[in-house]
Amino acid sequence: MRLVLIAADDAGSAPEQVVWDAARVLPGRGAWLHPQRECFDTAVKRKAFNRAFRRPVDTSSLELHDIIGTNGPSSSVSTSVQTSRD
Repeated sequence: MRLVLIAADDAGSAPEQVVWDAARVLPGRGAWLHPQRECFDTAVKRKAFNRAFRRPVDTSSLELHDIIGTNGPSSSVSTSVQTSRD
């Protein structure tokens, strides 16, 4: 299963918005997530993105359906968020 990358958009807002990085080119820290509803909901509930980015971030702009579309898997395998380092 392919993981999706979420990056912090540091456009000067506080807290920073997090966005899907489909092209995997945005600078800075990123968080990897299974493209499944259960993993996404668990990560938001547990504030895993705040830990992954090491600061408060705003996840309100993330829409899972933008990533999984109609072909995305619907079963849960894992609820872990993996971080990438600079």
